[in-house]
Amino acid sequence: IESLEQRLRPLHRAVEPDVPLPESIEILHCVAGATHVGVPIENVERVVGIARLSPANDAQPWLRGLLDIRGEMIPVIDVGMRVGQPARVVELGDLIVICTLRGGRIGLWIAAVLGVTQIQTAKLDRTVTELMDAPYLHGVTVVNDHATYLLRNEGLLDVVGPRATEG
Repeated sequence: IESLEQRLRPLHRAVEPDVPLPESIEILHCVAGATHVGVPIENVERVVGIARLSPANDAQPWLRGLLDIRGEMIPVIDVGMRVGQPARVVELGDLIVICTLRGGRIGLWIAAVLGVTQIQTAKLDRTVTELMDAPYLHGVTVVNDHATYLLRNEGLLDVVGPRATEG
């Protein structure tokens, strides 16, 4: 059933209306390995320290495991790997950003939070090659002199888009 659900996720997403972004949006600006990412602040529930993850059976390499929060198992994504960076080792001080989705919650494994920043969505670059088949990215923008991927949380678990090899 889980395998079927994974294959149906992109199809389900294709029929859901894509809500346009407002002119400006507040993001949680984060670093994941060598990659800067922005998470829409309206989707951020909280940030917690890295914790022991349960293995996710038959998972993509970027799905690093499941986090147990009060009995709810939340999938944790290696955000750097999800946007094509190599796997990295968990370090003391790493964080998990717990985000809300339409159907539940997801954890985003990051190295650091840099702050909350307002961005203009008209300045998002949607022509970047990595975005072509990536339902988990709105676009790329510059935040504090760093190219920053703006994440679309709803597509993060879809099994499409860039994949890095573990190393």
